[in-house]
Amino acid sequence: MQLIIVDALRGGGHPGDIYRLDLREENIAAGPAASLHGMGVLDSLKLMSQLGQQLPQVTVIGIEPADVSHGLQLSPVIEAMLPTIIMAVESEFGRPD
Repeated sequence: MQLIIVDALRGGGHPGDIYRLDLREENIAAGPAASLHGMGVLDSLKLMSQLGQQLPQVTVIGIEPADVSHGLQLSPVIEAMLPTIIMAVESEFGRPD
């Protein structure tokens, strides 16, 4: 089972830089899950662990944002990077643990 999360991630690089992070089960399960109101992905995974459910292999593909203001449109820099971002995500399918 595999979960790939794609999101903006500030890593101090240039807009459009791609980061890959593996979240290990021991890191996800550490600490209590937050309230069920307003749960995020990590909270959901922690709750799964606490309920004895098998956790998926979790990989985060983080993209250095150019702009984090509210809106539904990608910045021109990130939009231009979409083919590269898609290739980074596709390369995760079938990747060994």
